[in-house]
Amino acid sequence: MLQRIAGMIAVGLVGFLAACGSSEVQLQQEYTGLAVAAETPGAPVALVLEFSDPSGLAYKDTSVGVAQYRNLATSALEQSGYRVDPSADMVVTVQVRGLNEDGLLQSGPETGRNIALGVISLGMACSKWTHLVSGEGTVTIDRPEREPVRLRKNVEGSAESCEHTVNPSWLLNHQEAGLRTLESAMEQHIEFWLQELGDSQA
Repeated sequence: MLQRIAGMIAVGLVGFLAACGSSEVQLQQEYTGLAVAAETPGAPVALVLEFSDPSGLAYKDTSVGVAQYRNLATSALEQSGYRVDPSADMVVTVQVRGLNEDGLLQSGPETGRNIALGVISLGMACSKWTHLVSGEGTVTIDRPEREPVRLRKNVEGSAESCEHTVNPSWLLNHQEAGLRTLESAMEQHIEFWLQELGDSQA
């Protein structure tokens, strides 16, 4: 049950955050990866995101998962000297299809391990969760009067967290770890195509 609740982030971070009954988990506000200086400062770029679940069903642009990728990508572009403009002739299209059962992020407890160690340690062992990000990704960079640049780059990442259930925030901490794993994978993906965007201007 907890695995399904945590996995709701694949559909939208709203459900993921609501599952813990707290607003304490905060989304990352700024891109922290490597910025690549734009050839022409202020050059306009349109950002198109097409995210879908394992079956290919598209997520809405307003879903929080898609919105968070857009937030980080917009921050990355601005830090690199670009100006995000939906009407720009230069277009970066990011397509991602979640590959986990729950979509882009599968996050939940290692039930067998937790039960076994809980018995041995008389309940003193921490509860371990794994967080796996897996998405099939394609990025297309379209520039006026140039051949489109098409790249294949998956959104991938993994992490573990271990929390003692006597801690009132144990579930919140696990879910925050899942969120940070997802955001880290997003940043690595953005950093990849950001570098290619700079190279495509040469």
